[in-house]
Amino acid sequence: MIDASRDLLMRRDVAPFKALIKKTPMVMIAHCIYPALCDKEAGRSSEIIQNILRRDLGFDGVVVSDDMLMGALPQDILAWQDILVEAVVAGCDLLLVCKHLERCVKAWERMCSEAAKSPAFAKRLEDAANRMIALRRRLSS
Repeated sequence: MIDASRDLLMRRDVAPFKALIKKTPMVMIAHCIYPALCDKEAGRSSEIIQNILRRDLGFDGVVVSDDMLMGALPQDILAWQDILVEAVVAGCDLLLVCKHLERCVKAWERMCSEAAKSPAFAKRLEDAANRMIALRRRLSS
């Protein structure tokens, strides 16, 4: 929990991102909660990802989550899968699931299931995949 005013956050915490945003192809979003900006973790916040990072700072690269298994989020499988969907909807392009292959499978299954039910979610996944393709091209050139 980072309990600071929006003004202070923009001056102190967002300033380094603003200074480097045009030079970096990827930004990792934390599981921190910034109550002055949103009531949920940054990685599930469209206010932070879509409005501040993308719109205000002009970032068009890949947004990668922090590890979804590090213990900062509920780990009950159904709640965890819901959080993954929320993170993608909020703007995360790449979700880190750094251990437990069975969790990777559960994440994949939920992404596929959600995409089958929601054309908007499927489009969001396509946008994320296109950003990943652009990142690979940038890093390989």
